[in-house]
Amino acid sequence: MKKLIPKVPGGIESIAMVEVFRTNVCDRSHANKLIGEIQSIFTNYIANFDLDDCDRILRVKCLTGCVEPAAVINLVKEFGFVAEVLPGERDGGMCV
Repeated sequence: MKKLIPKVPGGIESIAMVEVFRTNVCDRSHANKLIGEIQSIFTNYIANFDLDDCDRILRVKCLTGCVEPAAVINLVKEFGFVAEVLPGERDGGMCV
């Protein structure tokens, strides 16, 4: 599910993109490791998990453009987990 979120860094209005993934990550330590890897490799991404959600949600926000879902999915897969883009009403939305 893609969401376009208005943001105002330094007083300049712009758009940040958030991609939401369903995962099979259950353990907080694994989630923290993945967050660290995502944010290390993709320096413009901010990631967080909601492990209390039934879909064990991974949210990834890009500060300077679009989230590359395939790259995030492949990185999660390298760690032995599954991630898929969560379908939602805003699918197909534009990233500015």
